[in-house]
Amino acid sequence: MKINKIPFVFEILLCIFLLIMFRLSLYWQYFVYGSAGIINRSAITDFVGIITHIISFSVIIALGLKIQKRTIVSVCSFKKVNALVWCAFVLCSTGFVLFKFYINDLFYSFNWGWRTVSHTYENILFTDIIDTAVIPAIAEELLFKGLLFFTLRKRFNVIISVIISSMLFAACHLTLIQFIPLTLFSCFTFWVYLRTGSILLPMITHFMNNLFALILINESFDDIGTFFSAIILFGVGVYILYRVSKREKNEQKELV
Repeated sequence: MKINKIPFVFEILLCIFLLIMFRLSLYWQYFVYGSAGIINRSAITDFVGIITHIISFSVIIALGLKIQKRTIVSVCSFKKVNALVWCAFVLCSTGFVLFKFYINDLFYSFNWGWRTVSHTYENILFTDIIDTAVIPAIAEELLFKGLLFFTLRKRFNVIISVIISSMLFAACHLTLIQFIPLTLFSCFTFWVYLRTGSILLPMITHFMNNLFALILINESFDDIGTFFSAIILFGVGVYILYRVSKREKNEQKELV
């Protein structure tokens, strides 16, 4: 029994280690740049940061695949999705991202002294988008939905597996104030993943979330307008998904 539990624990630790290493690499870069006397960011420092993050994710994902004896192709499920599902997905994702921002600012509004912006951008560069939005969206979705969820499903049902994976996803971001919003966000992307069977859609949702957070880092979303906009967009998207799934079931019955 103990032998069977070792890979499970090891894979969870692997996921946690990756996210921690991903964030600690930022401090490592600052240390190296400071030792070299590099104060201002440049194309070189941005390039080094991107390469560091890609290597970090690649090594951990490769180890996870080796442990599970799987290939990257088996993890990257890009199922063909109906055009109406894409439309519903865009509405749902936009609504939920707005809702997550609203919840974030709602927590911050309690003024617990936790609101700190670790970095600001006078000018957002293409490298910022790659490093902050593209890389995490691809790597973290592969890690938590492709690898960790696969392991959890061997021991728990779908709901428990989603909750555990989502809580680990939130915890690994090392931001206590955002633990609940990040957990909810991960649960939503899992819903999209399980509903469509494609990991591409959660990746796009993750990218949208990170991109909006990067561009609108100094904006406030704790107004009631944001809340209602989020609910309307999400509700319309869910309704379209419901209608599409109902139509597909009726078509399958007719074929039978």
